[in-house]
Amino acid sequence: STADLDEQSFIDVANHCATLINKIDGSGTEERYQLDYVIDSRKSGIDILTEMLLTFGGFLVYSGGKFKLRVEKNESSVQAFTMDNIKSETFQYAKKAMSETPNRVIVEFRDPDNYWAMVEASAEDTIDQDDRGIVEKKISLYGIIRFSQASRIAKAILYTSKFNPRITQITVGIDSLHCEVGDIVTVSHDVPQWVNKPFRIVAIAEKDDD
Repeated sequence: STADLDEQSFIDVANHCATLINKIDGSGTEERYQLDYVIDSRKSGIDILTEMLLTFGGFLVYSGGKFKLRVEKNESSVQAFTMDNIKSETFQYAKKAMSETPNRVIVEFRDPDNYWAMVEASAEDTIDQDDRGIVEKKISLYGIIRFSQASRIAKAILYTSKFNPRITQITVGIDSLHCEVGDIVTVSHDVPQWVNKPFRIVAIAEKDDD
């Protein structure tokens, strides 16, 4: 119901998507993201929402009893975690395996100028391909009909995989937690010698001892 939705978050994301940006061919401007989507087969509601969200890097967060719409974009940190508020001996971190990091990302989308056939836009890291060979990731986005948008999504996936290879897990007291899933925070810790390293929160779990 409407009461379950954080309306302002949807408005904020809509404004972000509608912002005019330069076209990749330099021929003018266009809206950053648009959705062109037809529900023409039986799918679950979750599958339909997921396909829609992927077209603009969006994700839903449940917080404060409401669903909030968020989007992957540059944002300021809302909280800093340091050795002063991270519980002793709970700090963990890891780096994704190179086999999980693509150097070629292909996005399939529907082309209205080609009888709505699925065509491809891609982003590649040719330097890394010379070192490791081609590691490809392919994704089909049925809500996109613009080559420019498909290209930007491909580039975003490529760069996110390349420049965000680390994950971390920390434990803090409930009185030290002033953020929610989807927020950007910074982590400083002596073990990896991080100083205000930014992370996006992807999960929060409450332990029995708060």
